[in-house]
Amino acid sequence: MKKRDESKEKGLEMSIESDDIAKDFSKPHPKFAGVIDWYFILIIIMAISAVIAAITNKPSLLLTSTEGVIILYVVTIFGTIFYHAKIAKEVSFLSIGERLAGKEIIDNKKQWFNRYQTNRLGIFLIIMINLSMMGNTWDQLSYGNIYSLFEIFTRSVRIGIITFTLVEIIKGKLNGILFLIAMSSFSGVYSYFFQENIQLKQIALKMYFGLAIVFFIIYMIYRIKRKEAVEI
Repeated sequence: MKKRDESKEKGLEMSIESDDIAKDFSKPHPKFAGVIDWYFILIIIMAISAVIAAITNKPSLLLTSTEGVIILYVVTIFGTIFYHAKIAKEVSFLSIGERLAGKEIIDNKKQWFNRYQTNRLGIFLIIMINLSMMGNTWDQLSYGNIYSLFEIFTRSVRIGIITFTLVEIIKGKLNGILFLIAMSSFSGVYSYFFQENIQLKQIALKMYFGLAIVFFIIYMIYRIKRKEAVEI
């Protein structure tokens, strides 16, 4: 009898877990994942170009010429489309774009999830804003500027930290937004005290604190929604 009861309890637990997972299922977002992957490929290529420019002490030929930029965009766009159309379904790992669009691997199967069980427009907005800012990290390369290896390292670490935080947020860890708010606020204060150009100083301060406010509003909206869902 005890064994039967234990088996029933285990079956009930598995059933509950399956129901919980089913509630988190989401419709696919391959286009959103593709855009993110394309952006990250560009960020990685520009980071590599920055390292090469720093070592050779010469501006990046790829990013300073119109032809090079056009070739880069065409190749990366078609490469991203090919990956999501042909390769993504066959491999057992997830790209950054897939992760940030909500795809996870459960029991060796790829599945789209929505860990918030509500519209994620605000979460996706946070991802796109941060993605845009990360994409601007290497903008000066196109003007022929050369970053030092230390700058490349610190900027790459920042990109890595933000990316990890975004992945945690899409998994349902809402407090990750608070970390982004802290980072944005710190960036505003840092720019205010260390930016020599007064006009740029004011622009950076307003921009970073403006983003912090937007992130906080989104955080509160999802926190309230989550609290209401728990109470129901």
